[in-house]
Amino acid sequence: MALAALRYGFDTLRLPEILAITTRMNLRSQAVMRRIGMTTDSAEDFDDPEVAVGPLRRCVLYRKRAERVARR
Repeated sequence: MALAALRYGFDTLRLPEILAITTRMNLRSQAVMRRIGMTTDSAEDFDDPEVAVGPLRRCVLYRKRAERVARR
């Protein structure tokens, strides 16, 4: 499903980039994001202001940019 979501975002919606967010503790979601080619930069991690202080507050941001294909 994650790959299908990326394809829809890039191929149908023509998005230049897709972001995904999960909690730092959600290692399974992070593994999925890595498997589908998304990357993270710890400098972009953040605390969700709408979540109470605790283990679910810290979030990790993953991103994938659209791959540009040269046209002839």
